[in-house]
Amino acid sequence: MKIRKGFVSNSSSSSYVIYGFFSEDLPEDIGREWDTVKGRDNLWKYYYGYDGDIVGRSLEHWEDTDILTLDLSEDHLKDIREDIKKLFKEKLNFDVPDNMFKLIGTTWYDG
Repeated sequence: MKIRKGFVSNSSSSSYVIYGFFSEDLPEDIGREWDTVKGRDNLWKYYYGYDGDIVGRSLEHWEDTDILTLDLSEDHLKDIREDIKKLFKEKLNFDVPDNMFKLIGTTWYDG
């Protein structure tokens, strides 16, 4: 399986809009700890990509030409942000800065 940042239209792709951040933006020591914790604690709902390079929550998933119905309300995004921040504080004793969070479009495809 391969990861491609962007959108593709082949029939073997699934696209996502995720609210979160790239794990490579974490401090190096926290990134290494995250890689250990996510596998050990099976935190699949928090990371995306073949190698788990995006930490966040999916806002939308689609294949082909679905119509998107994103909830981009500040309350919804704040709930996601606070949930992820709580996870990182509890598991890694790390305060994720609010400014790391962004909308990320990605496509996961077989090829």
